Amino acid sequence: MTEPLLRVRDLVVEIPLARGVLRAVDGASFDVLPSEALGIVGESGSGKTMALRALLGLLPRKARITGGSIEFEGEDLVQAGEDRRRELRGTSLAMIFQEPMTALNPVMRVGEQIAEMPQVRLGESRSAARERAVDRVYNKCDAKCDEHRRPVGARGGNQREQRKRRATSGQNVD
Repeated sequence: MTEPLLRVRDLVVEIPLARGVLRAVDGASFDVLPSEALGIVGESGSGKTMALRALLGLLPRKARITGGSIEFEGEDLVQAGEDRRRELRGTSLAMIFQEPMTALNPVMRVGEQIAEMPQVRLGESRSAARERAVDRVYNKCDAKCDEHRRPVGARGGNQREQRKRRATSGQNVD
């Protein structure tokens, strides 16, 4: 049997409030095998996004993981801390946020946003990162997927594609 690439067990995320503690995630558990996709479905406010934010180390300021474990390739990310999760974000782990207009900056061109990740994560120069964004990403999509457009100029399907490309643009894969 193949070992899970990602294993989340009994995850608990809590947020302190003036009148007590909000348990935003209460015992979430799931596995993701290599080459597998996982869809998390639930009611609004059920903790789907908060669980994935915990995985990536993108919790709101006061929110804390207070129980459970998150293992990626056998490494406990809860114990690894923020610095390690920051190293993994955009290279090995990424989240494609649900709402396009909050995931993409409407005043920046799409190509600039996709090129941003290789600059920050891989230390590439601005021109090399831009070339990567164009070669690796835009040459694989249709003419509607224009690097010079702003996200507000794209329709829903193209916005989803732009978010996917931005989320995975920090991967050092050629």
